[in-house]
Amino acid sequence: MKNKQELMKRTELISTEKERQGVIKWVLEELSTAEGKFPKWPIDVVHAASIVAEEQGEMQQAALEYLWFLDKDNDLLDNLLIEATHTAAMAVRFLIQLWRLCDIEIEEEEA
Repeated sequence: MKNKQELMKRTELISTEKERQGVIKWVLEELSTAEGKFPKWPIDVVHAASIVAEEQGEMQQAALEYLWFLDKDNDLLDNLLIEATHTAAMAVRFLIQLWRLCDIEIEEEEA
């Protein structure tokens, strides 16, 4: 297992198409789950952004727990992954709201 110093180093990370698709799939599944559980979303952007920030706070807490208690609990990385996915899903939900506010049309792909 990597030690804390190795985890804090920066490295080049260029994602593959397969990784991108996998992550996007997880995020969209979480978005669907969240919309099913909580179909109502704040109309104003401040409260909507607060939901994203709240999820980010949970992700930050999970990251800190993973960093500081790495040797004690293997479930911490899984929790960080879950919280990161929740954060991304709420960020997507927020972006969809902004698209609607800006009246941006989604381009259809030609078949």
